[in-house]
Amino acid sequence: MLSENSVFQNLRLKGELNYYQRKSGTEIDFILDKKEAYEVKWNPYESDVRKLKAMIDELNLERFTVVSKNYCEVEK
Repeated sequence: MLSENSVFQNLRLKGELNYYQRKSGTEIDFILDKKEAYEVKWNPYESDVRKLKAMIDELNLERFTVVSKNYCEVEK
């Protein structure tokens, strides 16, 4: 996806990047320096934020951000 590539190109300059995926298929697009999660969504929904929040809590990450091309009212 073009937007994921753009986010990757910006984040890779800031530190170590990883990808995380559960057996169920749920994923985190980018984890920066084992602290920050970034999920790229064309149109994010509140459910996307809830799932990501639960995953970062389980992985003991410090924070997360949902990156979107379109503005939305979803927190984060």
